[in-house]
Amino acid sequence: MGKDAGVLTAWARHGKSYDPACWDRLVRVTCWTDEDLARQREALGGKSEILPDITLTDGFHQILDYVDFTPVNPLQSRK
Repeated sequence: MGKDAGVLTAWARHGKSYDPACWDRLVRVTCWTDEDLARQREALGGKSEILPDITLTDGFHQILDYVDFTPVNPLQSRK
């Protein structure tokens, strides 16, 4: 969704592993219907993999290495 919206995307990879070869097995043991699978394929838009702009491997705190969070005053008028 972030890529489609044109915003910076990050993947918190730490502590997780994923083997694409296990997809068929995962589908067999879930309650996904054929319609659910079709929606997933459609959501990917023909892409087999969507790559994030940033991959966080040690923890979410790494986002501070990439993004400068600036406080916003909601009462300040926008120009």
